[in-house]
Amino acid sequence: MTSSFLKSTFTEVWSEEREILNSTSLNKFRTTSDVNQWLMRYFQIEKGLYIPQKSNFGCKVTLNEFERVEKSFKSKKTKVVCINDDFGVEDYDIKMKKLISLFEKKYPKKSSFEI
Repeated sequence: MTSSFLKSTFTEVWSEEREILNSTSLNKFRTTSDVNQWLMRYFQIEKGLYIPQKSNFGCKVTLNEFERVEKSFKSKKTKVVCINDDFGVEDYDIKMKKLISLFEKKYPKKSSFEI
């Protein structure tokens, strides 16, 4: 699910861990020595800069649970839907077309960064 970050967290951690973050940012693909956003998340937790989200903030589903995908996508209560396209998805092409259709209905206009 999502995690909220403060810009000041990135500034502070980058100043403390410049070498590892610069090294990580130079890699096109992750390596075993790279760090990721969890470093920032745990830093904020340790500093007490963390507010828990409500448990119904979002949901995680897979394409194999397409009925749940549709239900959560159409729900006005669900703010975030994380859809995993696990290996072995049955009728993948059909489900992807349906998913694209859901997005097109919910967001008929492209955002400024898509144009």
